[in-house]
Amino acid sequence: MKFRLLLKYVDVPIALSLLVGIFSLTLSANAWAGNGVTINDGSEEVYMITVGGEPVALQHDKVHIVEVNEGEGEAVRRKDTVEVRLAGRIVGGDKEFIRTKEGKTTRYGLTNEKVMKGMREGVVGMKPGGKRILYLHPVLGLGSKTQAGVPGNSPLEIEVELVNVLPDIRTTLIHRGSGWPAEGGEYVLVHYTGRLEDGTVFDSSRERDQPFRFALGSNRVIEGWNRGVTGMRPGERRRIVVPPYLGYGDKERPKIPAGSTLDFDVEVISTSPGVTYKTTKDGTGDREVQLGDNVRVHLRIWTVEGDELINTQFSGARDVLIDYGLSVPGLIWGVIGMRVDEVREVEIPAQWGESSKKHFNKSLKATIDLVKILD
Repeated sequence: MKFRLLLKYVDVPIALSLLVGIFSLTLSANAWAGNGVTINDGSEEVYMITVGGEPVALQHDKVHIVEVNEGEGEAVRRKDTVEVRLAGRIVGGDKEFIRTKEGKTTRYGLTNEKVMKGMREGVVGMKPGGKRILYLHPVLGLGSKTQAGVPGNSPLEIEVELVNVLPDIRTTLIHRGSGWPAEGGEYVLVHYTGRLEDGTVFDSSRERDQPFRFALGSNRVIEGWNRGVTGMRPGERRRIVVPPYLGYGDKERPKIPAGSTLDFDVEVISTSPGVTYKTTKDGTGDREVQLGDNVRVHLRIWTVEGDELINTQFSGARDVLIDYGLSVPGLIWGVIGMRVDEVREVEIPAQWGESSKKHFNKSLKATIDLVKILD
């Protein structure tokens, strides 16, 4: 069986949309029993609360911060990942709905939009060892829906102790590329070599002569890859050094000791700029279509307005070379990765659609049925 470094180890998180993917939390529910009243300012509600005996108006666009301890060292920036201890309750309530377990820490990135906005904005500027109490308007907290026993539209009080600011990936440009940059949600085809800090190679697609394809931003790869490959263009080559927490953390894997910093040499072969697909029939066999392959397909392509461009139902399957010379360039990313007998429905944005004048600059849809990968 081929070893795939990039399949991410998956833990089972405690379900709480407040902090998706954060572990070591304990939950309890308590309705808002605070001393607040609401005043409508014409756009969003203002929640009046009392902090230290003084009235405070919680605004929908600003976290109210009480600095308990300043801490020392480098201050948190907006793109950092932080390691914290948390305790949270509904304002005026006496029961906590969230608390980091004893001896544990909670970790999240400030660019992760799945973490509530007030938790991201409220820690900017903190220093290690510092402690703050964050008072959050519902818009900056859990919003209008009841979650984890917290009623909708509840203002929140979150105590945050900053344990550490974690290092980000380090990237070095080896060779500049050109074309469409890789973005979240798109498919990227790459070659890579992975090494430990001592230079030991633990995996290489180049040695297998088999490029690796994955959806950027997915759980299929370690988070260090999602960060490091984003923005790369076809032909670009980068060195990406991934700290342990953005790799496999304290989990030991074949050829990779626990707590390892990973050093990758990554080259992007192609990106799929906005082309999306869903598989309606699974394929068979181990071989997947790669850039440069000749394939035989049944194909139907039409515009979003319903004008049909191609339909091989009556003319018979077509032999197609999967390269950048296709009259519908977006088909490249629709076909790459397919297996024999697989069927996909593909959506192609206008800039990667038909190059002829008749259907130029029109978004397209396609159904692709892979009959054979030709030798």
